[in-house]
Amino acid sequence: MKKSEENTERTKFKFGRNPLSFLIVLAGLGIILFVASTIYSYTSTWKKYNITPFVTVLGENPTDKEKERLDSNLPSNFELKEADKNNTVTRMDGKDFNVFDLSVECLDFGQTTTYNAKFRTKIKWNDNTSKKASVLRPFDDTNKNVKIAYCLGADWVGFCKYSSSVLSLEVKSDCEEKQFSDSFVEGTNFFPKTAKTFPGNIKVKTPNLYVFLHFQYENDGLKTETYILRYTFKEYHTENTIGYIG
Repeated sequence: MKKSEENTERTKFKFGRNPLSFLIVLAGLGIILFVASTIYSYTSTWKKYNITPFVTVLGENPTDKEKERLDSNLPSNFELKEADKNNTVTRMDGKDFNVFDLSVECLDFGQTTTYNAKFRTKIKWNDNTSKKASVLRPFDDTNKNVKIAYCLGADWVGFCKYSSSVLSLEVKSDCEEKQFSDSFVEGTNFFPKTAKTFPGNIKVKTPNLYVFLHFQYENDGLKTETYILRYTFKEYHTENTIGYIG
């Protein structure tokens, strides 16, 4: 046997009872533990602190945060019935909503309003509205037929604050001007906030805005539609907004 072949056999690694094998096992266990800890940290934090705005019924085994959110924060005179074939509830991104001409912006992000964000929603009848009905059914004798409410919310940190009440507007097909609603939501001083996760924390700089939009019309019976529209900070914070956190 040649010397080069002898040296190769002597230096060839064999997994077994030796220090290098022991180090490889420790490294593998360390990687597995790191990955498992990371997954557990993120999933448990998300499960505990993610939010679903405008929820009126708690699921099984609700957390204390969910109970507190439902019991104390929902707007007064707010109602959201369980969805069925005549009562639809749709959660979607606000930028994709087209049932009305709708614009949403923040006028003041807590700069002059003592940590309250001031929001304005403008709404107008459009062709997509006409495809559903010629008129909307009023909620009472004031002829108001669209309800609007607001929520500031942020996953990972369990933040969910509502406007104090639900506002109502009258939206008609023959009205050329957009109707608008202004309302306040507290909590801008809560941000930025950090969620403690392993191996690194998650920083939540700004909350999302959720707009509750509710209306009814007659079409082979009474139809009720509810939309919960999501807007990111960049979407509702416009050039007209005063106050900013970065």
